Amino acid sequence: MEPRFYEDLNTVKATFKVDMTGQDVSNGVYIALEDSDGFMQFLPMANTGSGIYSYFTYLAPGDSGAFFFLNDSSLGAREIIPSECALHEGIYRKYKIGNADCEFAYTWATCFPVGIPETVKVTFVVDMTGRDVSNGVWITGEMTGTPWKIRAMTSLGNSLYSYSLDMHPGDSGAYYFMSDDVWGQRETVPSACATWWGSDRGYKIGIRDTIYSYQWGSCESLGLTTSGRDVKVSAAEESFAIEIYPNPARDILYVDYYSPGLDVTMHLLDGLGRLLETQKTIGNRGTSAFNLTAYSSNMYVLRSTDGRQIDYKKIILSKNL
Repeated sequence: MEPRFYEDLNTVKATFKVDMTGQDVSNGVYIALEDSDGFMQFLPMANTGSGIYSYFTYLAPGDSGAFFFLNDSSLGAREIIPSECALHEGIYRKYKIGNADCEFAYTWATCFPVGIPETVKVTFVVDMTGRDVSNGVWITGEMTGTPWKIRAMTSLGNSLYSYSLDMHPGDSGAYYFMSDDVWGQRETVPSACATWWGSDRGYKIGIRDTIYSYQWGSCESLGLTTSGRDVKVSAAEESFAIEIYPNPARDILYVDYYSPGLDVTMHLLDGLGRLLETQKTIGNRGTSAFNLTAYSSNMYVLRSTDGRQIDYKKIILSKNL
């Protein structure tokens, strides 16, 4: 795909970037980009430093197609794209060109935009009110290693116990709380929130520091957040939650979502209610990202549903931020 001359006022500059930190780049980094005739071309990307590789071209507003990244010039070296951002035929990333210069920038084989933190702080908290804690309070799960290990939790007072560690965005797995450091001395997790194997709690790590806080043996959240808010919320009230940021947004909109035991479908709509994009999550808790660089400054709507409840959020997109 030959770049068009920028003097062509009927085109805009489209930049594609990939963060290859930690990946093998000894054979180069490439982008497979679908042209206007539907053909995929393998094009070398330039190393711009700090693990970032870039390619740009000039496309017409309204152009759309598939793309993906590779760490060699052969098809077998392509990234495996998570389904929630494989928006072209369920396999490839998708670009859609708006009326202004735009950028599509992702970390290799993830839905996360370039620039996400390598790790975030994750804290697990349990309320042991009315429970026997004479043998301590403990936690186990996939975040403790393979095979699982039993880790001691620290008393915060008021019958609250916590365990913290650094984790990578995108990590997911099972966990549960224990009342002794002996296998079998575990809580019984209600089926409504036993999202892993029908018996264990689950986590999916987003791009911000996160707290998972619950009553022992219950789906009732303590409502603890990294901003220090401490409000107890019933399981019914927290059955479906959507948080968007930043708002107003300039290029990337992040969506934190939670729905006990159910996947979430998110639709980005324009101000007239017309569908622009759809993302479907795998798992019931995490963070998704919408790349808004192809859209003009205006008001948009995010419609999210877990199949039982629907949430609407107004989004202000401003390119002048």
